Amino acid sequence: MASSSDLGEIINAPAPELKEQKIILKTKSEVDVLDDGYKWRKYGKKMVKSSPYPRNYYKCSAYGCPVKKRVERERDDPTYVITTYEGIHTHSVPT
Repeated sequence: MASSSDLGEIINAPAPELKEQKIILKTKSEVDVLDDGYKWRKYGKKMVKSSPYPRNYYKCSAYGCPVKKRVERERDDPTYVITTYEGIHTHSVPT
């Protein structure tokens, strides 16, 4: 049987970390940013050493939502856009 001090240790144990979801999409498109239904706020842009095309950084604009995305043209075939989503939305898709 567990003593009360043992129970205190179990209750106060740190919660296991959730693994962050990562989704990478490769889409043939003439536009750089595709409409995915969410609203995004651009917070950065940088040139990548291995590519002549810049990488753009966005955060979901919903309050408290931790999702970020990166958007860049494929280096070898610029007709494709590579969009990388990191995190899980804490809200439904805006209508």
